[in-house]
Amino acid sequence: EVDAVRLVLSQPELRSTLRYLSLPSNVVPYDTFGTHSWPELRTLSFVGERRDAGAPVAASRDGYPVTPAPLLASLPHMPRLKTLDLRLVPLKGSGRLMLMSQDALVATHPLPFPELKILTVSYPHPDDRLYDALPSTLRSLALRCYPRHYIHLFPRDPVMPFNYGWDSPILSATE
Repeated sequence: EVDAVRLVLSQPELRSTLRYLSLPSNVVPYDTFGTHSWPELRTLSFVGERRDAGAPVAASRDGYPVTPAPLLASLPHMPRLKTLDLRLVPLKGSGRLMLMSQDALVATHPLPFPELKILTVSYPHPDDRLYDALPSTLRSLALRCYPRHYIHLFPRDPVMPFNYGWDSPILSATE
C-alpha cells in the first residue's frame, strides 16, 4: 500500500494541484513525502498508529521517551498549508509526539507552514520546540488524546485501546 501511495504522490501534476490530503498513517511514505514540493496543499491529515514506535533514544524531563525522529523532519515546506491534523496513536514505548526537535533553534528552523490556521496534535510532547515557533496566523490549537482515553463501561463492548498495544500518555496539568 505504501508503494502504491508513493507512486500516486510522485506524479508532478497531482502534487502541483493537490489541495487536500488525508491518509491513514500506515500508508504514508514518510521517506519520500518530504522530498517533493506541495505548493497548493491547504489541508494535511494523518490519522492512525504512529509508525515511529521502537526504541526511544532518551527520556525527557517528564520521564517519557523521546521518539527518534521528529515528524517535521519528514514534512516539506508547504507555503499554503492552513490545516495540519496529526491524530496519531502512540504505540507502547514510543512516547509522546515530538514534531520539532528539542535542539532546534526556532530562529533558524522556522515552521514550514507560515499560513497555518488549525493545528491538531495527539499526545504532544511538552518539550516540543514547535510550540515556540507557531505562526501568528494560528487560530485553533487542539492538543488531543486519540483515540479518546476512556474505559468502556458496557460489558458488551469489552475492547479497550490498550489491547491493540496503544499507549495513552496524557499530559498532566503542569505540562
